[in-house]
Amino acid sequence: MQSTLRTLVLSALGLASALAASAQEPATTAPQVAEAHGLFSAWLRHDSPVVDVVWGVGADLVTLDAGGVVTQWDADSRSAVTRAELTAVTGIAFHPGGERPAGLALAHGSEPRVLEWRPALAAPALWTVEGLGGPLAVDAAGARIAAVGQHAVELVDVADGSHREVAQLGGFEVRDLAFGGGELAVLGFNRAKQLGRKGTEEQPWSTLWRVDVATGEELATVDLDGQCSEVLRLGDQWLCLDPERRAWIAGAGRGLELPLPAGAQAAPRVDSAVLPDRQLLQVDQRGQLIARVGLDGEPRPARSVGVGAMRLRPNRDGTTVALAQGCTVRLLAAAEGFAADGGAAGFAAQVSSLRFDDGGGRLLAASYDHSVDVYDVASGARLAHHGAVGIVHAAAWLGAGAEGGEETQQRFAWVARGGGLEQRTVDAAANNAATNRGLGLPWTDLAGGDGELFAVASGGAVLQCVGAGLETGWTGQGPRGAIQRIGAVPGRVVVASSGLVVLDRASGESLGALGDMGAPVQSLAAASAAPRAAVGLASGAVAVVDTDSIEVVATVAQHRGRVQAVALTADGRRLASVGTNDEALTLTGLDGAGAASWSIEIPWNGPGCTALGFSPDGRLLAAGGRDGRVVFFTLGG
Repeated sequence: MQSTLRTLVLSALGLASALAASAQEPATTAPQVAEAHGLFSAWLRHDSPVVDVVWGVGADLVTLDAGGVVTQWDADSRSAVTRAELTAVTGIAFHPGGERPAGLALAHGSEPRVLEWRPALAAPALWTVEGLGGPLAVDAAGARIAAVGQHAVELVDVADGSHREVAQLGGFEVRDLAFGGGELAVLGFNRAKQLGRKGTEEQPWSTLWRVDVATGEELATVDLDGQCSEVLRLGDQWLCLDPERRAWIAGAGRGLELPLPAGAQAAPRVDSAVLPDRQLLQVDQRGQLIARVGLDGEPRPARSVGVGAMRLRPNRDGTTVALAQGCTVRLLAAAEGFAADGGAAGFAAQVSSLRFDDGGGRLLAASYDHSVDVYDVASGARLAHHGAVGIVHAAAWLGAGAEGGEETQQRFAWVARGGGLEQRTVDAAANNAATNRGLGLPWTDLAGGDGELFAVASGGAVLQCVGAGLETGWTGQGPRGAIQRIGAVPGRVVVASSGLVVLDRASGESLGALGDMGAPVQSLAAASAAPRAAVGLASGAVAVVDTDSIEVVATVAQHRGRVQAVALTADGRRLASVGTNDEALTLTGLDGAGAASWSIEIPWNGPGCTALGFSPDGRLLAAGGRDGRVVFFTLGG
């Protein structure tokens, strides 16, 4: 998968180079846009939250979302092969030959429930059985489907739809079904009420039925002292799991507590999976993915895959795991220790900052999950990872500055809640760490370049830091206000909040101000090689500011909701912006006077976009989302 990603990235970058005929004079028409790749993983996107994922053989994958949309995907190309909008689908199962969905359980309203078999997703049903619904399971041969009726679990023959009862439920709610070792396991849950010391009390418990698939006979019934929600086949044993990380081996008595790896925090389990090599994977509500071999194996260090996980589904050979989160499905590679494509694990919370380095080959990314990472743009490989004391508001490169040299260019810094300014280098061996406590103020945004850093605090105080040790330079004052944004243009520093103040970059002295922007400031971008800034407002508008004359020269790109993020190319000729309620990014061309010459929309699927950044040549746009993903778009012409 990593080689597939690298090929996709290089071809996308080649497309960008071919389309961008001239970097000197921007085109007067809108560019062609192509999505290059998701830096943190392959993303399969729905318009509604994904509620189930099932694999066939190889790269065939079927997903079901809350809107009833069932999609068959080619996971290698990350493209939808077939899509069908169905009514109230409650479960899906996939033929092990990888050619068709094994069954779709459809509920038209609450009743009647209907199980149907389709030879292909877009084809009509070959047969239907009323009264049967999800959850579903299909056996390894693709000959039988297990489905849930009103009073019993039934086995359905795929060939003709004939069916028979195999496990009487007796008031139990079916939580899960699984085939394995010639058996069908049925996990039920009962909320029966019993008379206790304090009156009638709920005494829930779980029961596991084991059924011989060939004969339909019940082999055993095992009562479990817990509220189990999942049954898995681990080797030659049935394993039942509850939300609190306890596991029951059928017939072995009480549950076993599964230990956490060092550094992991306890959290309720969301979903689990077993791989062919007996690896047990579990993801929890904190977004921690934990792997161990068997029940006795030492757990590997937890990986952060992001909160909001719903389903964890391995393909049949165990090389790839599909993780459903919100409206997206991420593909995690087993060979990389279940890191996502490109060797990155992704962020567990929204992306707060995206900055390319001077050469455009590295991306500095920060997140509310207390992380600051550096990635190689071409390969997606993570070059550096750092943890912060709190949510990271912003990160910035210092740039070459007067010192010059490769070591200087790889320095970067960040500001986090509860901390000062922290500096590191991409090469950890350089040990070029520095901290500036920043006068003890709550710093909220950061800008850098030419060997300098400029930070702004919530009250409007501005601080310049210089040199490898982040020594304090000058201090200045921006506009008053809670939300503060800062950017650097040639010779000047721009600070925006309730209004906008322009400071001299060398001394910190005020050069002028705009007292009223027409609405509160939400976001700010500055052109690194031109006297231009873009200010995103709470009204949904973006104000284009000439930082020499200190005046608004144009108002463009009206958005739905507050302007969450803005970005400008180095020459100030292209503007990217997005609102909190937008379903697309807006890319706007600006003429020499700052007015809009063209505008296009770039679709954005899934949770809202929270950060934007252009590469130095303006040919790549990086966009980060509330769900922790980062996507590149190539801009041609």
